[in-house]
Amino acid sequence: MEPTLEQIDDFQDQESLEKKIGIRNVAIICLSAALVMVTAASIFDFVPDYIGR
Repeated sequence: MEPTLEQIDDFQDQESLEKKIGIRNVAIICLSAALVMVTAASIFDFVPDYIGR
């Protein structure tokens, strides 16, 4: 049986510190990966679907 909205801590603005840190870490990892990919793309100027000379 699924909990109701009132039974979920996040719905009542009572997020745990572990969840906040976890979300922050995931966001930092995703932004870091995107930054690495953008930097690599600009350094190597790689166009994967280029056809021709």
